Amino acid sequence: MKDKPHHFTYEQASEFLNMPRGTLYSLVHRKRIPHIRLSRRLVRFEESALRAWIAEHRIETMETMETNGEPADVSGNGSQA
Repeated sequence: MKDKPHHFTYEQASEFLNMPRGTLYSLVHRKRIPHIRLSRRLVRFEESALRAWIAEHRIETMETMETNGEPADVSGNGSQA
């Protein structure tokens, strides 16, 4: 049997992400973070979706990229050769 998904309030998500609540409000408003809007003012955040969002935003170090065989982008523009 699957565990029931855990949903956070703004306050709980803010603490989980170690992020000011105002930043979280802004990310939700700009649709930059996964969230569930239950009504006009009621928003929840699924823990697994937040964990995946954090993983998607991870930036590898140049050493890690070189170890994994990926070319390191030193141009700063985010494109790959």
